[in-house]
Amino acid sequence: MNTKERRQAYEKTSQRKASRFFRQYGITQAQREQIYLEQNGSCAICKKSFSSKQLHTDHDHSTGRGVNGYGGAFRGLLCAKCNHGLGMFNDDPQRLAVAIEYLTKPLVSITKPEPIASKHKFYEAKKPCKHCGGTLRYRSNRNCVPCYKAKQRR
Repeated sequence: MNTKERRQAYEKTSQRKASRFFRQYGITQAQREQIYLEQNGSCAICKKSFSSKQLHTDHDHSTGRGVNGYGGAFRGLLCAKCNHGLGMFNDDPQRLAVAIEYLTKPLVSITKPEPIASKHKFYEAKKPCKHCGGTLRYRSNRNCVPCYKAKQRR
């Protein structure tokens, strides 16, 4: 393949991409670049700066055909996180409003349990030790600590 053929193949490919882009979103790539400049090179939601290629072209899937019978209704350029976030909520404003309400309500306070002094789990004696009758702390096998240690030494 010579240079001229490569150039023609590239032009066909780029024309196909531009045509597909217009059919999908209802805007041209030049219009997309203009919108990128109007958004100051940043995401429409979080306002963080990104390169043009890093921003996703957000459109409304539910509207069907957009401008001139092509593509969905174009909304703006979003970063990957914001675009995926909207997608996870199925672009539903009511679900997003409920999520905002959930995020702004006060946190539930949870009391922390008291730390266990040993690496072994001890329980306060409710019943006496089955060996000596003592009421000391015992392990899950109902031996008090002295009896348990004595049993280990044997």
